[in-house]
Amino acid sequence: IYFLWDPVTMAEQYGVLGPFQNLYLTSPGESADDWQIKPLLEGLAGGPNLIPSPDKTTFAINPLEDTNGDGHISTESQNRGFDHPNIHLYSLPTDSLTRVTSDTPQSMITLLEDNKVIAYYFDRGLVVLNSDGSLDRQLSPPFSEQTHWIHPSPDNQQLAINFESGQLHLLTTNSGEARQATQDIGGNPVEAVWSPDSQWLAVAQRLLGQFFLLDAKTAEVQLILDLGIV
Repeated sequence: IYFLWDPVTMAEQYGVLGPFQNLYLTSPGESADDWQIKPLLEGLAGGPNLIPSPDKTTFAINPLEDTNGDGHISTESQNRGFDHPNIHLYSLPTDSLTRVTSDTPQSMITLLEDNKVIAYYFDRGLVVLNSDGSLDRQLSPPFSEQTHWIHPSPDNQQLAINFESGQLHLLTTNSGEARQATQDIGGNPVEAVWSPDSQWLAVAQRLLGQFFLLDAKTAEVQLILDLGIV
């Protein structure tokens, strides 16, 4: 079991150089006393995302870094445009951490089987990066509107992209082909989750009390529940 956890409380970190987290490896035992926990990476700032590769041998992680070189790392500096996150790959077999980016992508979406990272840039759209940071391929042009979330399917073959306008698109990670859902079911606040077999995307429009199923093969939308909330 792998997980991120704060080594000290938020109150102890606040206003100093935090928040920091460690990446831990846990080996379950027959009882609570038999569990073994050890840190793999320490001092990861900014609440980074942790994404395992499909074979679970590599993690993509994007900790906040001291981009402006003032000796301090903080989310306050990030909000002011000084410190930014970058993507790294951590290999479990070699216990090594390798930098992938130095140009501060807006977000990291997923990690593919061959350890290629899908990242999102405001000015470049979605790109696939090799482990050395070089561009493997461009998946999309820059988006003309705000995205609320981008969810990869469990098999990493598709990305569900939710736009502010209410449109929801499916983008194929191999070809970059994009398809729009047959109804405008996106926007904010809208939540979604993939089925384990990556065949369906369940979408909830909470304010309207509506729930939909999106067929990942056809992009067709089915209304499955309408609570009639206005």
